Amino acid sequence: MNNQKKEGQKTLEALYKELIQRLTVSDIESPVLDARLILMKTLKLSHLDFITGEKDITFSDEESKSVYQNLELRCQGMPVSRIFGEREFWGLPFFINEHCLDPRPDTETLVEAVVRAYKTQKNEPLRIVDFGTGSGCILISLLHEFPNATGLAIDISTDALLVAQKNAQILGVEDRMDVLCSDWTKGLNQDEMKQFDIIVSNPPYIESGIMPDLPKEVIHYDPHCALDGGKIGLDPYKILIPQMNFLLKSKGKTFFEIGKGQESEIIRLVENTDATLEELHRDLSGIIRVVEISCGDK
Repeated sequence: MNNQKKEGQKTLEALYKELIQRLTVSDIESPVLDARLILMKTLKLSHLDFITGEKDITFSDEESKSVYQNLELRCQGMPVSRIFGEREFWGLPFFINEHCLDPRPDTETLVEAVVRAYKTQKNEPLRIVDFGTGSGCILISLLHEFPNATGLAIDISTDALLVAQKNAQILGVEDRMDVLCSDWTKGLNQDEMKQFDIIVSNPPYIESGIMPDLPKEVIHYDPHCALDGGKIGLDPYKILIPQMNFLLKSKGKTFFEIGKGQESEIIRLVENTDATLEELHRDLSGIIRVVEISCGDK
């Protein structure tokens, strides 16, 4: 990277415009943002390089080749986060790979709901369990918000748990997070009953029948076991909701991410247990994304 343009070399401005055009032609949903991210991550640029007049900096042939290789992957449908193995979530950089779900901004609604509900208990020794933890993004974000909390990350995939452990180490919470390979609650022993203040989960909630119709960025790159929630998308909730009373301490709460339009069925499942629906939380698009449930309050 340098500021002396040689014949045939492309400037940052020229590369940026070319990437936007190629991504637009390829029907990529956010061509401007993705073009910027590809350039920043491939060439190790900062946001300042795009806003402080550095558009005339040039790049070597090898640097340009790397840009085009990553551009081609994005044009084929691979998400930027998959190309570079990293996704920002709750302001933190999370390592991801093919064994875990790509964290979505909508899931930050769940973290926000927990932080709001426990804002007066920020420094208390809360115990949190995360079912289907994947990359660990939810639990690790909460451990950052609650410095005296501890967590248990549960997933049926040992490969996913390795990703969660790596993120816990990178982000400095490994001493406060345990992991357990389990099919939902099956691996928990009697000593762990009534031990949790908070249950969180972003379980699979896509209806099996519509899985083939998901966007290629999802169906080709996210693990299907983290997406498929059974015939009507509710299988995990049918397992977890009846178990809440056995897992939570008195006044404990559960926070589930749910799919669009699933709130009525979730409410029905909650009403069939000794639990109370406390609140429905909407994401930035106004869609009900998270249900907040308390137990033993009826």
